[in-house]
Amino acid sequence: MQNPPSPSEAVESALREGGSTAELFLALVAADVRGDWSRIELLTRASGRVARSTAADAEPGGTRWNGHRLTGTAARAVRVAQGIARDYDLDPLPPGALVLGLIASPETAVSAALRLGRERERDAFAALVQEELLGTELEGLDLTARWKDTEGAVPPADRTRPAPPVPDRAPARPKEPPRLSTRPPTRPKAPPRPPARSRRTASRRILLFGTVLLVIAGVVGMSTAPEPDRPGPPAHRILLADDAVGAGFTALPGQTRASSPAPGPGTGRLRCENAARRWVRGQTRVLIEIRRCESFVRAANLHHLAERGLLAGAASRTPTTAIPHGLLTRGVEPTETRAPYAAVMFRRGQYITHVRMAAPGRALPSGGERLLVELAQRQWRATPGTPGDPVRPVSGRDLSARVSLYMFLLTLGLVLVANISAAARNRRLAAVSRWPLDTPGLTWHDVSEPAWRMGYEAQARFWFFCGLWGALLVLPLPPIVKIIGFGLCANQFTLSGHFQPGRHRLWGRHSAPQIRLRIRAGGAGIRALAAAARGVQLAALVPLAMIVILVLLGPYGYLQPLGRFDPVVVADSTLSRPVRLLPVPLVVLGLALITATSWKLAALLYRTALRHNGLDADRLRRLDPRPPVLYLRNGADDALTIRTSPPTRWSVFDKFRANQFEPFEEVIVRFLSAYGPVIALEHPNSPPAPPGSIRAAVPDEQWEPMLLRHVRESGLIVIGAAPETFGAGLGWEMTAITEMNALDRTILVLAPRPADEITRYWRRFREMSPFAIPHEIDPHADRTLAVHGAPSGRWTAVHGDKRTDWAYGLAVSHLAEQMIGPGQDRSDPR
Repeated sequence: MQNPPSPSEAVESALREGGSTAELFLALVAADVRGDWSRIELLTRASGRVARSTAADAEPGGTRWNGHRLTGTAARAVRVAQGIARDYDLDPLPPGALVLGLIASPETAVSAALRLGRERERDAFAALVQEELLGTELEGLDLTARWKDTEGAVPPADRTRPAPPVPDRAPARPKEPPRLSTRPPTRPKAPPRPPARSRRTASRRILLFGTVLLVIAGVVGMSTAPEPDRPGPPAHRILLADDAVGAGFTALPGQTRASSPAPGPGTGRLRCENAARRWVRGQTRVLIEIRRCESFVRAANLHHLAERGLLAGAASRTPTTAIPHGLLTRGVEPTETRAPYAAVMFRRGQYITHVRMAAPGRALPSGGERLLVELAQRQWRATPGTPGDPVRPVSGRDLSARVSLYMFLLTLGLVLVANISAAARNRRLAAVSRWPLDTPGLTWHDVSEPAWRMGYEAQARFWFFCGLWGALLVLPLPPIVKIIGFGLCANQFTLSGHFQPGRHRLWGRHSAPQIRLRIRAGGAGIRALAAAARGVQLAALVPLAMIVILVLLGPYGYLQPLGRFDPVVVADSTLSRPVRLLPVPLVVLGLALITATSWKLAALLYRTALRHNGLDADRLRRLDPRPPVLYLRNGADDALTIRTSPPTRWSVFDKFRANQFEPFEEVIVRFLSAYGPVIALEHPNSPPAPPGSIRAAVPDEQWEPMLLRHVRESGLIVIGAAPETFGAGLGWEMTAITEMNALDRTILVLAPRPADEITRYWRRFREMSPFAIPHEIDPHADRTLAVHGAPSGRWTAVHGDKRTDWAYGLAVSHLAEQMIGPGQDRSDPR
């Protein structure tokens, strides 16, 4: 019997932990510091899913395996891994072979956690493990058959004695002798960015879930809405008859007794008609006047104007109990006769009814007011429509000014809340270690105070101009003053985004032209994409303005306290009637959802235009002859973000967006662009390079010569240090930099991570790096921003209390200017 291969260090460490297949898997991931798990984690999130899973092995009992206590299923998985290692000459037993054993059957807790119940799913995961952990393809591998071969070879789970020897029989082998693939190892593929994609997917699911809920609530709201009024007959048809008053009153003949509609003000839907009828008894006069408007809302507005005119000369007013929303007023007519009068006014649907009684003398005749109210009640019963209060007309000029002001305040409030929440979230990146001291081989440079000052001054300037913009909207200033003020604000919001912290302490001159949007450099499709993003961005303001208008219409009487539109608003037959049938809160939520979706779409289009701007290395190198800056991206850190100050962002859209975080690699590229055209090498199938950098897609077969060429030509090399995973590709790149004596032009930038993570990742990075990095940095890795090694062997580390965009900008500029001098514009290259 052939002896099984001895386990590797990582496998031995995992076996010492013992337990189930899930516990073995997690222990193996933690112990295997040399393996490249980045693509497996990014594509499958295996560690997190196994850690959160509650699945158990099919044979959970305890057994001993070479002195290690394992479950029966875990012991079978180890036997499968040993068989794979023996048959394919993998000695010592590598972690990849153990992972293959842990997923060989759907009975394992790992397979259950990763949802590998079907054989094709296990085969796909096994192929990924072979490619990433083993670096080769195991031809003819059949995990299902190997799992069946271990049946009965492991002691029952309830035994605790050591396992008996493996039976002397050969496992099922492929038809051809197993052999390793002869293809040469390639550069690790640039993985996609699942963390960012998962956040985008989560936001999309939230929007979709909110849309479904709103649709359901809208259907329920529309089905429970009251039936809207319908247009009624002409006004003269609902007037009381000539004998309606009685009590000795006689209807007056002639024109005052108009039974045909009289033309009223307005045209079309704004047109109104009047009808009136008069009665007299001696010197006592009774009048019933009805005005009918084509538009229900206009009728409510005229009701407000008529009631305000009636109350202007009234001595007293009393709401009528018999007529809903009716008003009884008393007073003296403003004529020479000074006759006392009483009047009742009410509105139903399209009709505004005014019933009036007047008589000379000191008071109305006895019983006159009672007769007036009875007559008004009779006319009320003869009038169709829903009763309601008067609705104040809206001044378009006044409303537009208020909408502009409230929209600005709403946007400013959202930005302020986003800034406060972002500041609270960014506190997790604060340093916890003590202030470092210089050592013989290491110099520390602190940027805490200048970074804080720059951030404070930038925020103060941004909010000052925001306040100035609001003051210009509110204060009644001369037009020329407002034009000048709006121009100053627009200049700050549009031209203050490009700066160079190394040259000047706040704004400085603009960085090199390649950091601009550069849509002109792209094709017609890119320009159309950018224009579409701007159009969607502007269109998103429409539903936001409608929300503000709805809020402002509340005091005017268009909305009811129960959250629905006033019936007169619903009664007008327009295309918006289905929306008016909805409760107002649902309409507001729907408009907010449309605004959020529009902003998401605008951001997607805008960033797509930024990333696909059509520039390549050769084209921009001809425009900018300065030595390039080589930025070696780390695919595992693509999803990292950092909070940025509004004045430092690309455009006005970015300055006022709710998301205060930007991808860290884009921020670094923005600072590096002041020192030369930034080249970010990428795999052809990887996501586009960050905005502001030159896209240089390199096939696998050209990777090595292309990297060596750029290392030789670059004036500055920037490496993303302390990544989450240390792959073979990063190690080869750093070795090439060392062999080409380019370390003196290299800056190691530590990504923004919490203190415990960055300390752990940095220590592993330093130990596996070919650079002779001082170990004195390790205790202060949580506050270290960037590191540079000089030809003399002395290292410089830049540190700060907080990891902000200003701190990184100062750190990069301090180290870059030590090597290549101050950054320059393209027009003045060195």
